[in-house]
Amino acid sequence: MALFTVPLVINDGSADRTFNWLRQVPGEIGGLYTEPAAAASAASTLKTGHSTQKNGRERHLCQRSEQVALTDPGDNDPALDVIVVNITVSHHPKHASAAVEKEVKLLLAAAGVTGFTAAMMRGEI
Repeated sequence: MALFTVPLVINDGSADRTFNWLRQVPGEIGGLYTEPAAAASAASTLKTGHSTQKNGRERHLCQRSEQVALTDPGDNDPALDVIVVNITVSHHPKHASAAVEKEVKLLLAAAGVTGFTAAMMRGEI
């Protein structure tokens, strides 16, 4: 059973954003969700993916991407450029789900600390 319902409604801190299942990504286990209310130029998506690496480790990805306007584009800069945020989990297949979930929750809690994103973008953490 899928964790995400369709449509998937997520709040970005200022408004609800609705994503619809588009398709399974060819060659991958996972899929692509698009945001129909977003401008076509924004290419607003959520992507999920799952794979087994050559060394046997399992890898799981949840990715958010959107084309966003630059605040002060220069002469050779595009009007829009992509922002990509990934959550990737890589683990041995014999790790307990609870142990993996604990590590994910720890990282998400760290990301929730006030100022985390700004400090990360400045290279301070």
